[in-house]
Amino acid sequence: MKSGSTKLFLLLTAMLSLSAWGQRNQPLAEAIAVFDEPILDLEADHLGHLYLVFNDRLIKTDENGLEIARFSRPDLGIPSQVQVQDPMRVLLHYPEFNQMLLLDNRLNPIRPALSFFDLGMADVPCAALTDEHFLWLFDQASDRLLKMDMRRMEIVFRTPPITQLLQEESQILGLRCNVRGVYLLLEKGLVEFDTMGNFVRRIPVDAAESFSLGRTIWWVADQEGLVRSSTKLELKLPKGAAWSGTDGQLFRTDGGTLYKLLFSP
Repeated sequence: MKSGSTKLFLLLTAMLSLSAWGQRNQPLAEAIAVFDEPILDLEADHLGHLYLVFNDRLIKTDENGLEIARFSRPDLGIPSQVQVQDPMRVLLHYPEFNQMLLLDNRLNPIRPALSFFDLGMADVPCAALTDEHFLWLFDQASDRLLKMDMRRMEIVFRTPPITQLLQEESQILGLRCNVRGVYLLLEKGLVEFDTMGNFVRRIPVDAAESFSLGRTIWWVADQEGLVRSSTKLELKLPKGAAWSGTDGQLFRTDGGTLYKLLFSP
């Protein structure tokens, strides 16, 4: 049982945190784990698990930062992308080697590393796995989104060239998908496609830098802070922080410290 002074300290800490984050659209930040080295990347799934990328390993934890499993492939280096739309299949993307790995929920490889060179694609900067057995890819050479059937290992759909579709040249910063559709991140915001790959709309966000998807909502970090499904949040991430958002929570890092931020639905 906590003493009276301890309870008072925790209450004052919570009040100061709320004051620091402001009054409008602000979460309460809670440090949940501290590691001896910087967290380079972070992903959260809708079951409450976290996936932390360090210099030479991937660690899966519960929502309190307690380790569940780990994985390492030093020969492939550090994955630039970790995605867990389906918690039973973890996607690790290594653009430097033009390869991708799929892991199960215990971080065991499901199959050998997939080389996009073997599929005739020399530059795949981003990829996203659906809930089903499909993989979305952005092929830099053709400037298209490609949908691949992972069971047959063949491309089943291609969008028109993205430059042609948007009527302007844009740098692709990321690719993700959820139950509502497929999303490309550009410097000027998101481009939304439906689950079949048909263009839906552009979602403007100035100076976008990175993004994350929940099951039904999206998050974008820009130079001023965070935008959550078109709602501007007065919350600026620390420089170089890794972060990931679900429908109800946001997780971020500051060096080796992992924080959980709670939002109202």
